[in-house]
Amino acid sequence: AKDARYFSVRAYSLRALRRLEEAAENYDRSLAFAPQGAKALHGRARVAMERGEADAVARFEAALTINAQDPEAWLGLAEALDVAGEAGRAREYARARSGGGGAQYPGF
Repeated sequence: AKDARYFSVRAYSLRALRRLEEAAENYDRSLAFAPQGAKALHGRARVAMERGEADAVARFEAALTINAQDPEAWLGLAEALDVAGEAGRAREYARARSGGGGAQYPGF
């Protein structure tokens, strides 16, 4: 089973089970087959943030270059920025995506 979708679905399932190291490995395998896979890029970014990886922000930015219309990825970017100590930037993204009010992203 050497295809991107298989590893992406497997990674999603492992993430749901909180087996984050294995999820990261499977997302990485998926991305090795399909580097532009939007779901795998977003999923890998989420796992990076949940594991406290230093490149979580960059991973969300990469996911958004493939699918800039993904509201969950925008929220993830704001969350990753906040975790990285960039609360000001996180609020800017949240406000921009919510039409300025921040209502969609409470707490930002």
